[in-house]
Amino acid sequence: MLLLAILWGLSIPVTKLGLETMPPLVLTLLRFAFALPLLIVVQIGKPGLPRRAVVPVAILGIVGIGVGQVTQTLGVGATSASAGTIISATIPLFVGVALILLSSVAVAIYYVWSVELTAAHGTATVATWSTVAGFVALLPWAA
Repeated sequence: MLLLAILWGLSIPVTKLGLETMPPLVLTLLRFAFALPLLIVVQIGKPGLPRRAVVPVAILGIVGIGVGQVTQTLGVGATSASAGTIISATIPLFVGVALILLSSVAVAIYYVWSVELTAAHGTATVATWSTVAGFVALLPWAA
């Protein structure tokens, strides 16, 4: 774990150094070109990916590596290594904040739409059936 923490902490300064000699997309590609063989070795003898998981895992890779890592490398090129390291360390905080913001928007939409619907159909009716719909929507996630 200590080695992982050191590597994580050094990733931004090392990226900043790498950007002095190569373009951002090449640097990002090389990072994962070196990591991928090690990940494949770790995967040897373990179960493969189920067919139903291929698309979600591919999307995860495109978002996390294709968008996330490339934009991080571009961002590191536009700021100092120290600022990049601090901002990168706040990722868990931003995830929590983003979820709270999404929650606020979703609840606000619920409140705004419920005004018109309750006026037309009654508060108890809208509250009951919207709760049923929300409950049913949660079932697959809870399973």
